[in-house]
Order: sequence, then structure tokens, then C-alpha cells
Amino acid sequence: MNPAALHKDFISQLRKAALHSFQIIGFPTTKNEDWKYTNVIPLVKNGFEPVGAKTQLKETPHFDNIVRLKANRLVFIDGFFDASHSEIVDNNDKVIISPLGTHLENAGSAFFGTMADYNKDGFTAMNTSFFTDGAFIHIPKNCIIENPILLYFISTEGAAGNVSVPRNLVIIGENAQCSLVECHQNLSSVTAASNSVTEIALQENAGLEYSKILSRTEKYSHIGTTAIRQEKNSRLNSWSVTCGGNLVRNNLNVMFNDENCETQLFGLYVLSGNDHADNHVTVDHAKPRCRSNQLYKGIINGAATGVFCGRILVRKDAQKTNAFQANKNILLSEQATVHSKPQLEIFADDVKCTHGATTGQLDEEAVFYMRSRGISEQHAKNILHQAFAWEVIDKISNNELKDYLAYSLMIALNR
Repeated sequence: MNPAALHKDFISQLRKAALHSFQIIGFPTTKNEDWKYTNVIPLVKNGFEPVGAKTQLKETPHFDNIVRLKANRLVFIDGFFDASHSEIVDNNDKVIISPLGTHLENAGSAFFGTMADYNKDGFTAMNTSFFTDGAFIHIPKNCIIENPILLYFISTEGAAGNVSVPRNLVIIGENAQCSLVECHQNLSSVTAASNSVTEIALQENAGLEYSKILSRTEKYSHIGTTAIRQEKNSRLNSWSVTCGGNLVRNNLNVMFNDENCETQLFGLYVLSGNDHADNHVTVDHAKPRCRSNQLYKGIINGAATGVFCGRILVRKDAQKTNAFQANKNILLSEQATVHSKPQLEIFADDVKCTHGATTGQLDEEAVFYMRSRGISEQHAKNILHQAFAWEVIDKISNNELKDYLAYSLMIALNR
């Protein structure tokens, strides 16, 4: 049997195993501690069926400004690759930036399905069993990609009543570097949903800047899992930005598989109305001499609900670990709610670990000071909100992406 046929058989068996797990564990309920504050039953009980076929668009969607970013761009509509709006600007024969279906045989069982655990989470099991398409990215050894890679997932009227199920696999080779932007949006006027999984493998001394963005999220629900495995001396900078959403769950799981890894995890969620966003972050310090830092911030208005659950696990052999975590929130109304749950689980004795959470309101003295100098109350509050959020966004190295996020933040604050 040739390698392609062997791999096809592997994928088939993987789908069957994931379906079996899904039939056993099903979707989570609020009785599950990890889902205590996020009730997905109203989302999944009606019409949470995978989109069965590529949508035939009656007219071209009005794409968001992020597609103007100079990038290697792969566009997916309702979970299926759309070649007409995709473009590769970095020409390198050794680099693979492709829809998953085209290069699935190259993904390799050493990576695919090994980082996102379908035996523990029903949504991951569903995705593994029913994924339609997505991106396969392989940056080979010693290769540096100049322009970012943009994975742009949009929902349209064609997916109404169903859920898109994209799957991504990213392999950053030894000494390689790149920037990856994963963007999810609803460009339709109807209710839409997605259940995505992204697996990322960072090989020895690899570097990655990874941004996951949810904007234009009216009538949109998103369950997304990103699982990252880092090898020796690898470096990760990650941003998660959520600007609203009916129900959003961002799972980010990072595992250090060798020594001297470093990761910086930044998050921002800006919510209003009846939005609900749940950020669930786990950093697994499985090896010694690794460093992690988490900073997540929330701005919550109306009757919206924000959730942050950050877990740092330091295993018994992970000596010389440095791990820090902070969650800061601003509540702008009496109805706004936030649940913050920072966690440390430490089984080693030679470590430096801290965590903390704060929740409060705007400094009224600062608002008064600005108003006394001729600035309107709303403008003064917007300035303070942006300053609060800017600590997260300002650390992004790509100025075009930073400008886009600043604009998206302004839109979200004025909804």
C-alpha cells in the first residue's frame, strides 16, 4: 500500500475513533467543572449539524478590512476552501500553505490528531470526526516567512441552521519562524455557528506569533480549540481577541514537551448586550526551565458575561519553572458579569509562580479630569477603555494587524 493510501486509512480510523468518543462523552453540560459558567445546550439542541456541502454563493460577500492585510491568505466559506479569494504572496517551493484536503497525505500521523484530545472534549471529538476542510501549513527547517499567514473563516446564509467544522494543522520546523492570524466572522444576517480546531507543533528553536480574532460576531456562536505543542527552545507569542458573540468559547492549550520553552499569552474580550465569551487557558509545564506569562483583559457592558479560567500545571520534574498569570476586568454596567478563575497546580518545589485577578470599574476621577479639559464624558470613557485594552494589542509586532485590531476595538466599544 502506498503512503497516501496508508494515510487515508489513518484519517478514516481517526474519524471513527473520534466518533466513538463523541457518542460516549457527548456535549458538555454545566455540571462539568470546566463548563460551569457556559451553557451550550441551547446552542447544540437545535440544528447543530455540520454543513454538508460547499455553499454556492449568490453574490460575493462583503469582506472585512482584514483581507486587505498583506498576507498569505487562505479563505474558507462555511468551512470549505475558497480559491477565488485566496492568495499566496511568499513564493517558496519548500513552504506549504494549502487547504488541508489538498495535502492531507503530507500532514503525517506524527502530528495530526495528536495535540487536540478528542477523548476529553465533545466538541473536539465532533470536529475530529466531521471536519470538512481547513488549512495545512508546513514551514520547513531554517525558513523565515516574511508576511503573515491569514486564515480567514467566514459564515454566510448558506450555513444557516448548521455549523461549520474547519480543522487546521500547523507545523513550524526547526529554527523556522512565521506569523499566523486566524480570523472568524459572520458576514450574514442570520444566526451562524462554527466548531474549529487548530493544532500547532513548534519544533526545536522555532518561533511563532499567533493571533486568533473574532470580530463582526453579531448572531454568531463559536467553539474553538487551539492545541499547541512546543519543543526545546521554541518561542510562542499568542493573542486572543474576541469582540462580542452570542456564545464564544476559546480553548487554548499549550504543552511544553522539552526544556527552555517560552510562551506569552495575551487575551482581550470586549462584550456588550447579551454576549457571552469564555476563555479557557491551560499551560502544561511538563519539562524544566520553561517560562510562561498570561495576561487576559475584559471590558464588559450591558448584560454580557465574561469568563476566564486560566490553569497553570507544573509537573514534578518541571524544576526552574517561571509561570505568571493575570486577569483584569472592567464592568461598565450593573448587569455585566465576569467569572474569573485563575488556577495553579504545582508539583515541583523550585519554581516561581504567581496568579491574580482583579475586577472593577472606571476611575471616575480620571473621567472627571478629562471632562474638565473639554472632553465629553463618552469620549473620555472610550479613551480610558482603549488605554486599558492597549496593553494587550500594543505588543503585536505587525503594525497593519495592530491598526485593524484598534479599529475593531473602537467598533466593539461603541456597539
